[in-house]
Amino acid sequence: MAPPLAAAPAPMKEYADSTLMRLHDRSKWPGSIDQATFDELQASAAASVKTGGVQASLAAILLMHQLAEEMIFSLLHDAVFYMQLKLYPLPYKPDRPKRLMFGQALKELESTVWFQHKKYICEKAKLLNEIRIPVVHGLTKPGAIHGVEDKARKAWEIYSGFAWLAFEAHVVFHSHFADFQRDGSWPPTDAVILKEDGSVLEQ
Repeated sequence: MAPPLAAAPAPMKEYADSTLMRLHDRSKWPGSIDQATFDELQASAAASVKTGGVQASLAAILLMHQLAEEMIFSLLHDAVFYMQLKLYPLPYKPDRPKRLMFGQALKELESTVWFQHKKYICEKAKLLNEIRIPVVHGLTKPGAIHGVEDKARKAWEIYSGFAWLAFEAHVVFHSHFADFQRDGSWPPTDAVILKEDGSVLEQ
């Protein structure tokens, strides 16, 4: 006679267990960026701004936009994981498209939990996007290319401040994760894991 099938684990229990496992494996913390590649691309953007000319200036603006976008996504993932730890064991899974456009991601970041420099990060990201949009979408308009070099220099000034604040916010998020990891009283002993019907799961 075949042995009885094991009961499937409760979704909330699976979620709580996976959250704990993720906390104790730093390689699975959010916002993992290939720093060497990131630094190389930033250096390339800076060099393009310095070189000047239409081609180099356009390349710089597009690079800065892409790097800023990746930082915004990184902070979004940081914020989600932070909320998952704060609300543990209650599930927290914002329903978002897998890939957001720059403006959409920025709106999501504005609506998420408060974090260090959030206001200034979002303000600078908006300014950066305001430079990129008319450059990219209005490039064929008469006289558009004449101001590209100035716009690239202005974008670099904004991006430099944005990148510094975003990186610092990311580091602070990770310091919070480390605090959770070191806290001997976490997860709380009175944390209640529920079944789908709302009843308490016996552990």
